[in-house]
Amino acid sequence: MQLDLIRDAIAQSDSSGPIYRNVAESLTRLIEGGALQAEERLPSERQLTEVSGMSRVTIRKALALLAERGLVHQKKGSGTYISGSAPQRAAPPVSSLTDVLRSRGHASRTIWLSRHVAPATHHDRTVLGRPDLERVVRLERLRLVDERPMSIERSTFTTEALPDVSLIDQSIYAALRANRSLPLRVLQEVSAVNMVPKVAERLQALPASAALKITRRGFDAAGGIIEFTEAIFHPDAHRVVSEFGG
Repeated sequence: MQLDLIRDAIAQSDSSGPIYRNVAESLTRLIEGGALQAEERLPSERQLTEVSGMSRVTIRKALALLAERGLVHQKKGSGTYISGSAPQRAAPPVSSLTDVLRSRGHASRTIWLSRHVAPATHHDRTVLGRPDLERVVRLERLRLVDERPMSIERSTFTTEALPDVSLIDQSIYAALRANRSLPLRVLQEVSAVNMVPKVAERLQALPASAALKITRRGFDAAGGIIEFTEAIFHPDAHRVVSEFGG
């Protein structure tokens, strides 16, 4: 069961950036989503190599990255164990990027690429920590700042948080506020990636350009995850990312 979960997560990982980092991100999502529990023993390097199709060097580097983040630890003669979630930066729930941009005098506009309710996938259930989840709200948008492409954002929300996608206009958080379902706690992680051609084209950047990625999780009052967002920012947007992402 654990090996199947890990295999599926790695198979759905982002194809951009170093392979070992993608493997590490897949395992991170399983840990933070609760699919892998604290003090649970991970499969051996050999097992992870076989189930993922990756080289042993790649698996070793991925595990080393998880150890650096404080997500796993070694027990001598026993193997690698889950430590818990990596320390991440908490952000106030009302600090939406729209609010940040307006406060700095910028005009922000959203072009919706996708906005619909869909059956929950295994990945959705994992990142939201809801194994019984049946349907989710799936959003994808291109954000323009002063009419220049700044970011591509893909979000997954629970239907309890966003029951009516038709009410979402420019700001997702405005819709959450109207539904009284704003996250009470937000965790954001900023990492470096290389843009895949499709994303680079939409952001009017060169393919494989270095970019910043924000992974965002929003939690409700009970501690449940109601939002999972991954946003890729144009290379020139580093100042905005620095303020928004911490």
